[in-house]
Amino acid sequence: MNNLLSVRKEIMQNQVDSLIPLLYVQHGTLKAATGKASKQLLDRYFEDPDIHHYRLTEKGTGAWTFALAEEFPQRRIIAADLSPPDVPTPSNVALLRWNAEKQWKFKENFSFIHGRMLASGIRDWPKLLGQCFQYLEPGGYLELFELCHPFRAEDPSIAVEPSESQCSDFLRWGRVAERCWALNGLDYLVTEKHSARLQDLGFEIIRETTFRWPVGTSPEDEHEARIGELNLQNFMTFMTTAGTTIIRQDPIHGEQEAQDMVEAELNDLEEIQYTSKLFLIM
Repeated sequence: MNNLLSVRKEIMQNQVDSLIPLLYVQHGTLKAATGKASKQLLDRYFEDPDIHHYRLTEKGTGAWTFALAEEFPQRRIIAADLSPPDVPTPSNVALLRWNAEKQWKFKENFSFIHGRMLASGIRDWPKLLGQCFQYLEPGGYLELFELCHPFRAEDPSIAVEPSESQCSDFLRWGRVAERCWALNGLDYLVTEKHSARLQDLGFEIIRETTFRWPVGTSPEDEHEARIGELNLQNFMTFMTTAGTTIIRQDPIHGEQEAQDMVEAELNDLEEIQYTSKLFLIM
């Protein structure tokens, strides 16, 4: 499974700049889960004296953009999103309203492009990756951080097909949601296709790193317990606000059925988070 892709592009282009699309995930969860791996990659570019400014595209609060801006005040950052937050920004940050699926018309090329949790909004991945390639400068990097479906559990007795009665309601909801998203043009299995697409475009030095995200606390590991706690909070909020709407995208599921499925999934999370060790792969 490919989750974090750090890709070097060896082609000749004209200008020097950097782009980092930011992501839709709680900032604390990502920071806890990825540890030093992503930070070391970011530090490499932000501390490079030959790189003068960065561009970031974030779907969310802008927390990661602002954290980077504070840590690297010498770098200029442009943060872009469909609906950028209306908040005060550090002096080295500019916010841009931008749709990554539109035709890119930037005047600059970038040395670093970063995208996270984009499967919830991207319908044409070949076009997006192609534009990333086009707008990277010589030696530039593309980093993608994405949830890799399906949802998982360490307990094999509940990690079975959704049609089987013993299947976890949490895992069942995830499988049904995959089909609903696909009907809406969203591919939540896209991480399995990234490597081949990037190679076809001409990217080189493709590196894949997998992170395990627990859902719920794990008493034997303090680090995983923290990730699991944050992840559980995220899921509870997400399911409460959007779970029914997602399932209703498939017309075979009525409103009451979708509500019942979400309620069962929430109860499942509460009841088995400690015993079945639910987790995601990033």
